[in-house]
Amino acid sequence: DVSVLNVAEGVFEVTATAGDNNLGGEDFNKRIMECVLENFRKETNIDLSEDMLAMAKLSEAIERAKIELSSAESTKIFVPFITADERGPKNIDFELKRNEFENLISDYVDRTLELCRQAVSDASLKIEQIDRVILVGGSSRIPIVRRKLEDLFKKKLDASIDPEEVVACGAAIQGGIVQGDINGIVLVDVTPLSLGVEVENGFFVPIIERNSPIPTSAKRIFTTIADNQKSVDIHILQGESMYVKNNISLGRFRLEGVRNARKGEPRIEVNFELDVNGILQVSAVDLDTKNMQGITIVNQNRMSEEELLRIQKEYISKFEREIKKRDILNNILIQKTRAESMITKLDSILPPLHQKYLIKDEIKEIYQHINESIKELNPEKMERAISRLDFLLSELTAGSYSSVEVN
Repeated sequence: DVSVLNVAEGVFEVTATAGDNNLGGEDFNKRIMECVLENFRKETNIDLSEDMLAMAKLSEAIERAKIELSSAESTKIFVPFITADERGPKNIDFELKRNEFENLISDYVDRTLELCRQAVSDASLKIEQIDRVILVGGSSRIPIVRRKLEDLFKKKLDASIDPEEVVACGAAIQGGIVQGDINGIVLVDVTPLSLGVEVENGFFVPIIERNSPIPTSAKRIFTTIADNQKSVDIHILQGESMYVKNNISLGRFRLEGVRNARKGEPRIEVNFELDVNGILQVSAVDLDTKNMQGITIVNQNRMSEEELLRIQKEYISKFEREIKKRDILNNILIQKTRAESMITKLDSILPPLHQKYLIKDEIKEIYQHINESIKELNPEKMERAISRLDFLLSELTAGSYSSVEVN
């Protein structure tokens, strides 16, 4: 995990976080394990991977070896009598040099640096604006990790706190704050992932963005997608993909009693409130009828730590592309609302008979292009539809159809 904090006058504000659950000490151990097992297989033609007792013994030896390599240039992984065959007992006696270990985990270290860059970017900062780098966890003692981080941040790492005690110390301080034993310190956390709702065509629209300070609240206006729609289903999700299917569902509720009107006319305000305990309150209100409905989502109903880290990992790798897609979708949905308002205005200008004979097919074709632009994420097609509606409105307003006879 990488967290960026702004610290001032006793306030510790988390401004961004990033993480990867496939990046840490256990994963480093697996790389060593794979190397040792392959070497033993070549020497003895014995596969130890299915021998649970042998694997447990080897895991302990590998953990010791990894720790030793933080202070030594080489180490021995020695496990006597790990197994036996018809010729007698077998030992593991494997020498591992620090540079070999560093080669084994180099891609993991590179991913660590990418997470650092992403967290700093999410905090709207530049690398050179980071004043202090604090290491957390035993694996941060590994020399290549420290060298790479110093190269990235262009400064010496803060070694004043034991990396293996950082989390425990922080938890103890936070416990003291919650209990009231410690004063003058405030921790401001952030949302690890965006929270939002499903809209038509299976798209996800965020309402509270990722890395928003907690507590926080946000609201957004939506509308109906069918004429005389009596109710609206609110589907709440957590994630970063623009597609609902790739995010985590948190809950659903239905707002009844929506004003009887053409699609696009009712105004449904959806409000999200997230408190310091991670409890999410979601409400929806029809601004015309004042009918309201809501739901409370507690931590237990939200995603597990493993799911959270998995989605964060996917989000990091596709960050720029996903944000660009989401921005395009938001813009298209805004333009869609504008287009539907223009169509409503067209209906009010022309008498029903003229609507039927003059622009019925034109409007049908424009509607088709509007829906295609959403499915295809094609803002140019939406702009062309808007332009056609603009042309129709200007022509009708100027009276171009006033002399047309309808038989």
